[in-house]
Amino acid sequence: MLSTRFFSRDTLIALLTAFTTFSSSTVASLIDNGTTITSNGIPYYSHGIPVATLNIEPVSLLESAASHGSDLFPMTIIHTDVQSFGLSELNSTFSRFSSADDVFQKGFLHSVYLTYNGTDDFKPNVASCLSEASPFGTKLFMSELPGSGNSTKAALSQPLPNGPYFVSARTGQVFQAYRLYPDDNLAFTQPSVSDHQGGHLPLTAVTENLMTRSVAVPSRLYYTATKEQPLAGLRLAVKDIFHIKGLKTSGGNRAYYYLYPEQNATGSAVQRLLDQGAVLVGKSGTVQFANGDRVTADWVDVHCPFNPRGEGYQDPSGSSSGSGAAIGAYEWLDLAVGSDTGGSMRGPAGRQGIYGNRPSTGAVSLNNVIPLSPHLDTAGVFARSASLWSEATHAWYTNYTDDYPTYPNKVYFSTEGADPESPAAELVQTFVSKLSGFLNTNYTIANISEQWAASHPANVTSSINELLNETYAILTSNDQFNLLGQPFFDDYAAQHDGRRPFGKFRSR
Repeated sequence: MLSTRFFSRDTLIALLTAFTTFSSSTVASLIDNGTTITSNGIPYYSHGIPVATLNIEPVSLLESAASHGSDLFPMTIIHTDVQSFGLSELNSTFSRFSSADDVFQKGFLHSVYLTYNGTDDFKPNVASCLSEASPFGTKLFMSELPGSGNSTKAALSQPLPNGPYFVSARTGQVFQAYRLYPDDNLAFTQPSVSDHQGGHLPLTAVTENLMTRSVAVPSRLYYTATKEQPLAGLRLAVKDIFHIKGLKTSGGNRAYYYLYPEQNATGSAVQRLLDQGAVLVGKSGTVQFANGDRVTADWVDVHCPFNPRGEGYQDPSGSSSGSGAAIGAYEWLDLAVGSDTGGSMRGPAGRQGIYGNRPSTGAVSLNNVIPLSPHLDTAGVFARSASLWSEATHAWYTNYTDDYPTYPNKVYFSTEGADPESPAAELVQTFVSKLSGFLNTNYTIANISEQWAASHPANVTSSINELLNETYAILTSNDQFNLLGQPFFDDYAAQHDGRRPFGKFRSR
């Protein structure tokens, strides 16, 4: 049985007002977090922030280029100065893009946009290009200038570099293409992408993997190294104690991560690398607040990353564990930043078999970084090749501008505490001998304990190990508790009824 209920005029107005308010607030809160796409079995992420708009006539050509059931379709932008761009140029471009970039693949030839950089009339041989590209499913061949063949005239709202993109068939908006890689070694805590406004956004894309997140990397074709940006396009991971604008900082501690909001500024050390052209792809895992934890007993809030060497289960060392493991494991990553207070760069570099360094304290500013002890804290960079590591450090450490025209002529070699019969000692001895030969000098054995015993003040009877025994522990415990622990406890207590967070702090 049907029943009808009548509302008064005032009631209807109130209901409509409430619905309109609810509807408008709901729509206003919607955020496009991008889209995950699979092309030829490879997962991709299309950024939710457009970088340009593709204008084409007739507009219906956009819809015809779209794949069935999808708004987005792939597109390749090609810059050329060849007047009669044709089959040979298409093949050479495809080969060059494929060898230089792990994001680009043949699926992005679904549509092609030619940008002519020459001065003569542009006459692309579109017929031959379409014939060669037909196995790739090319549906649309566009150029900025009308060509002699059957290319379609189109225009971008602003210039874009070479490379793969995704285009919305509905709006014509163009989005950068990111390839998604699984973080099988659990090296990352927060993968991220640029917000194109000087900050970063957490990556929301995920693919199906056991316990792992996906990391999105942009096409290398978007970037060209210059004198001003020597690191352009190099993919960078940063230890999760460095604050990054738009991202939360965890310091390897869940309570800290959920207590504080996204950061509104990027620390000077990381910003320097970004200004040099490096591309941040995420934050890497760290021992809780960069302290010394055991694997994996003390790794409670986040899991210890997996060292890729050997069987993949060795201790990656810390506290820059994620940065070291990521460089050791992932060829698609170029550089990773870590910190070193008592060995946190040198340890992971040795365990993963990669290049890493501890520079002099003060080499880079450590503002907007979770401190351990400012007396000892410094920042380093990991890389798999010595040449890339050298390039990054020269671009990074701007506080040291002296030019050294010659190599050092002294080498000091400490064998203290080493087992002379071990295979490692033999390898180190070989390296030191070759280094001395390269420098055309002789190395000098340096035994600090013996030198102290022979030269210490008369009123001091302790050995140097006894004298310095707890120096590091006292400095790091007091500094970190006063600079981080106590403020953290106070902030946490203010929001959690006076309780103390779970965490590892030592105070004296």
